[in-house]
Amino acid sequence: MWLQSPQADVGSHGRRVVVHAWILVFLLIVPATVWGKSVEYERVFIDGVVYHTIRVDLSDPTVKVSPLLTARYPGGDEPAGRILRRYWPSAAVTGTEFCTVSLRPIGDLVIDGRLRHFGGMGKALAITPDNHVAFLSVPYGRKLDWAGFESVIAAGPTLIHAGKVSLSPASEGFTDPHVLGKAARVGAGVTSSGKLILIATNSPIYLRTLAHALRKLGCVEALNLDGGSSAALYYRGRWVLSPKRRLVNLLAVFENVPRDRRKAAEPTGDRPLAMARWQSEQAWELVQKARKLPVGDAKVDLLVRACELDTTNASFCLELAGVLETMGDRLAAGVSYAHASKRFREKGMVTEALKAARKGEQLAPQEAEVIMELGRAARVSGYADLARETLGRGRALSLLQPLPQSKSASLESVAKAIRQVTKGPEPPHYLLAGTISGNTLSAGNLGLYVHLPPSWDWLPVSQPASAVANRRYMPWLMHFAVVGVPANAGLNFIYQEYVRNTMLITDTPVPTIFGDAVAVRFSAQAMAGEEPARYTITLAKRGSLLLIVTAAAEDRWWVQAEEEFREVLKGTAFVRPLFGLGLDLLCWPPSYCTALSSWPSPPRWSARCSAAGL
Repeated sequence: MWLQSPQADVGSHGRRVVVHAWILVFLLIVPATVWGKSVEYERVFIDGVVYHTIRVDLSDPTVKVSPLLTARYPGGDEPAGRILRRYWPSAAVTGTEFCTVSLRPIGDLVIDGRLRHFGGMGKALAITPDNHVAFLSVPYGRKLDWAGFESVIAAGPTLIHAGKVSLSPASEGFTDPHVLGKAARVGAGVTSSGKLILIATNSPIYLRTLAHALRKLGCVEALNLDGGSSAALYYRGRWVLSPKRRLVNLLAVFENVPRDRRKAAEPTGDRPLAMARWQSEQAWELVQKARKLPVGDAKVDLLVRACELDTTNASFCLELAGVLETMGDRLAAGVSYAHASKRFREKGMVTEALKAARKGEQLAPQEAEVIMELGRAARVSGYADLARETLGRGRALSLLQPLPQSKSASLESVAKAIRQVTKGPEPPHYLLAGTISGNTLSAGNLGLYVHLPPSWDWLPVSQPASAVANRRYMPWLMHFAVVGVPANAGLNFIYQEYVRNTMLITDTPVPTIFGDAVAVRFSAQAMAGEEPARYTITLAKRGSLLLIVTAAAEDRWWVQAEEEFREVLKGTAFVRPLFGLGLDLLCWPPSYCTALSSWPSPPRWSARCSAAGL
């Protein structure tokens, strides 16, 4: 029958085919638009452990992965929620590990093609503006060329390499028990198909367990990120896992980022000019919004973003510094003045640069970055003596960054941890509130006396629990700190707690004869700013008093610095105060006097009364 009227039937059939085709297209396309996201969250069970994962499709050119820093960088942390509210990413996890003392990340961080932080260790996740991924090892203390990469975050240790589980934390410089033991974990890996996997769990697991989980998710390269109390995972407006502490950095994922907003290190062509113009316009709009707000965190957030967008405008940094100073945040204000000085200096405005740098030094006299900028500004302004003195002092101050005694709060946290484990009584709160006369420090209440050689100076300190001496014009430093600990705390346990609260790579402690005090001495390595540094640390315990003496120098200066350290120690005495009055003029028998003249080891000590010559 249909053969006799083919045209009518074919027409109606054709219409049905067209309708069905459109329905099929709708069913295929619409779900891809609505549900086919490039950034997806999934909760998975692997070997009995619950993991929260974010899968990022890097084949989407509008996806961007980037580290985020706190507004108080360097040297400050912040609630993670505040960092996210400045940028509003689609997803984020905890970033690289950071020193709990200096609050500086351990690894390199590149943001929008610019090296924002040098760490010089670990394994780096590096991504180009075209979302090509590389996992690169960072030799300890080595500065790598990140040209061509838009985003870099170095953390570690390595979990997977070339498709196989690969764990060798010690060879990469990771010895902290917090990293090696059981802890909540965060990691990042990439699959053979180019998918980025971000994973987190609040279950305490070992590194190997996390590595196997990432391998089962298809990762061929993977690294460990910061975990423990820092472990966090955020997805589309809510915390799936929220951090239990303030953070220093995050690793974030953005969607719908235009191609002309992507930037690699050392780019070429016309795009950088267009990018710079757009960033300058955006920064100006943010500053205008900030000026309408009262002094507070919201105003600071807008100004921080403006300074990050326009990296040439010094006035934005000055405005931010003024707001932070009004809020009483002296450290952050000092750093902002230093940033303004750098921008003035790069434009040849040397008078303005020196003025801003001096203001920064007044507010943050112990911040290495601030003092170094003062030295550079003084050098271009023609003040050679000031430049030489401040550059040496700045490099020396950077040696303090890995040490818990560089901040009294961090040192007290070590003592608190010791008290909690030993369940000892609360010891007195000791203060190194000595008097300085010329080159001599006298702290009779503690029985500590230090006489410096003529080439050394005492540096101003921001807390009363320590004293810092610097070899003039050189990056060599001696640090003396005291803290109260329970009398029943063993020195080996104190050593373990000390190391656990630092990012130091240490050797085995050596028992030391230290007059009437029990002591151990050990060597350590760490990054001091951008340079690898060496430390020799002595922990001396007498009753409830713990004395920490640290000698520090950059690696390349260590051999020359050792003789200077001996000279400082020859003028150092740690004696038992006579009748509790701090009188130490009579040091007999010799066991009541302590000399540090044996340097560095083996511990061949001669008791002497160096205090008599003070």
